[in-house]
Amino acid sequence: MALGNPPNLQLQNFSIEAWIKRSSNSIISYGTDGGGNFMAYGNGGYAFYLGGNAHLYFGKVGTVALPGSAVITDTNFHHVAVTKSNTVVTFYIDGAVDTSISFGETFTFTKPVVIGAQFDDLGNDSFFGRIDELSVYNRPLTTAEIQGIYSAGASGKCVTNTAPSILTQPTNNSAFSGTAISFSVAAAGTSPLTYQWIFNGTNDLLGQTTSSLPLANVQSSNAGNYSVTVSNAFGSITSSIATLTVLTPSSVPLFNVDFASGVPIKTGFAATGQAPTDYWNAFTSLDGIPLNVKQADGAPCGHWLTARTFLNRANWMRPALRCRHRITFH
Repeated sequence: MALGNPPNLQLQNFSIEAWIKRSSNSIISYGTDGGGNFMAYGNGGYAFYLGGNAHLYFGKVGTVALPGSAVITDTNFHHVAVTKSNTVVTFYIDGAVDTSISFGETFTFTKPVVIGAQFDDLGNDSFFGRIDELSVYNRPLTTAEIQGIYSAGASGKCVTNTAPSILTQPTNNSAFSGTAISFSVAAAGTSPLTYQWIFNGTNDLLGQTTSSLPLANVQSSNAGNYSVTVSNAFGSITSSIATLTVLTPSSVPLFNVDFASGVPIKTGFAATGQAPTDYWNAFTSLDGIPLNVKQADGAPCGHWLTARTFLNRANWMRPALRCRHRITFH
């Protein structure tokens, strides 16, 4: 494919990379030289090709061409690249450095450039195989960049840009005041993705711009609804609402037990935060018979205990040990 002679390809320091696949493990080109070009100018310009001996080559057309070390002899897809940085040319195969050579030539650009052949001899040095996603860069790529292109595989340059979508929504949470919790979201879409967490639908949380929202030392003022907006260059989406409930001692059900024998129901404070008339349940059995436990407001709670769960019978009979105990069930 002839590209003409565009100024932005008339380079002295640059990179060329592509995916290539030989159509035969014995024939590289049907030309007389046996080598097949990936990209080449006419006389005086640069050329990048697979030689008849299956080594990568880079050079100045009509003057000099130098080979890499490794060979490509199979018919699998391979990623190939060459970079020129002043007088250093480096070959890459499948993301790894093949070899570096010294190259002191300066290119001239009086002839067009062609993908898959050489302009001066289009039919003689064409590559017998496939060339995919060939790219030219106006600088030498780093080894890490070339490795990244190779590792990306088919998705590297064929990505369909997509707006964000949420894979995992943040979920409701509860915590005692003074403790730490976090919300999180998992999202997909074309990178880079940005995040903005929102409190009660209107208040952006300053600095909370990652996929997780940590909250340390939560207080009652932190209770409410949390969501996050995920954005990229192609759109945005807001998550579902996750509610944070902050628990205090008065919001936790307490179960109060009085192990005094033969004493009627008492009044008085059962626990911090409870009303003065809260019930204390009194028990008359100390013989291992199940004892019905009530909530602090006197309502049945469905839990049963036996006196022997706590102390042996002898201790229960001592008047000095007749005291009120508060039990909390989780």
